[in-house]
Amino acid sequence: MSADTDELLKAVVAWYEAPGFMHHALTATLAPIHRYPPDPPTRRSLDAARRVISAYHRARADDVSSGTSMWTHIEQRHVEFLAALDHGDADRVQAHLGGMFTNGLTYGIARLSAEVDPHVRYWQLRCTDAVRSLAEALAADRVVSLEQQGAAAQQNALMVDVDRLLADTASISGLDFECAAVGSTYGFRIADKVVNVDTLLHSYTVNRLRQLGATSTTSIIEIGGGYGCLADLSHRAGLCDYAIYDLPWVNALQGYFLIMALPEHPVALYGESGSGLKVLPFWRIHDLPAESIDYVVNINSLPEMDAAIAREYMVVIARILRRNFLSINQEGMAPSVGGSQHWVSRMVNEQGALVCHSRHRWWMEQGYVEEVYGRRADAPDTFSARGSSA
Repeated sequence: MSADTDELLKAVVAWYEAPGFMHHALTATLAPIHRYPPDPPTRRSLDAARRVISAYHRARADDVSSGTSMWTHIEQRHVEFLAALDHGDADRVQAHLGGMFTNGLTYGIARLSAEVDPHVRYWQLRCTDAVRSLAEALAADRVVSLEQQGAAAQQNALMVDVDRLLADTASISGLDFECAAVGSTYGFRIADKVVNVDTLLHSYTVNRLRQLGATSTTSIIEIGGGYGCLADLSHRAGLCDYAIYDLPWVNALQGYFLIMALPEHPVALYGESGSGLKVLPFWRIHDLPAESIDYVVNINSLPEMDAAIAREYMVVIARILRRNFLSINQEGMAPSVGGSQHWVSRMVNEQGALVCHSRHRWWMEQGYVEEVYGRRADAPDTFSARGSSA
């Protein structure tokens, strides 16, 4: 084997094994990057900052611990932001939130890099990969068959007309993949829209919820809501009865993002009145009545939580669920603070009140499993969540 061939093979393996890719990424069509500037300190953005500060202080007054997990380490990266929240400094909070996607505040939360320029090609490749994966999942494009089409088709799976592919996917799904111009986000211009990996991956989830029967009149809650991307896309798709439950400081990101992304729609933060899209601290999920929620969603977070909190969630989900629990999570059980990460399927089996209706590899990203659970017909009517060892 020549040195050039050897290097080429190494490059193919390196790109294919890079986290996330569903296709060979050595050759690909790359869409141009589009950057949004930080949000200026306008009346609207400063009002959003003041609202998230007030909600954060109300949550902190409850003094409920989230336990110890990898999120403890992530919080330690944001001491300046947390100090600004604690001091109620709206100008500083808005400055942090107004540039959250490029100043590192969404580390561990967004599939975007704070260091944009050194990683542009990687994220361009990930975006093309996500476009093709979404198109395959929604039958806007065919899945490549190595057996029938040969190695060249597989190796060149990302050499596609991304504009046509995304337009066809939009036509079939009726979804809006565009990223909100909030927080100095960035994406890639495809089919006259600016999209990024987050909006494409979460659009799959919106479509999956609709396949499971979600409509404008069904209730949805998301446990661990990232920065609010799925909530935003769901709301745009008409799934408006939606609530996020998360850590108070992450609620601040979500609240600001959603207020800015959906200026014509009501967003209710902790302590504010209103219906529709709600952003709440995680412990308020215990307030929900039995069998009151149609769909519970958790993506890439239950395995990373404090063990006691994660098991409490399993008990609560079984109690409040009316239709389906949609879990999209990794099962690596990697070493973490206080032990190892968790396995959703094992927690469900330990808890005993949910039954798995479907389980398969996720269409959108390597290493993730998508599962749909329902409440067991013979499950008890109520569960005592707090203090449960599940």
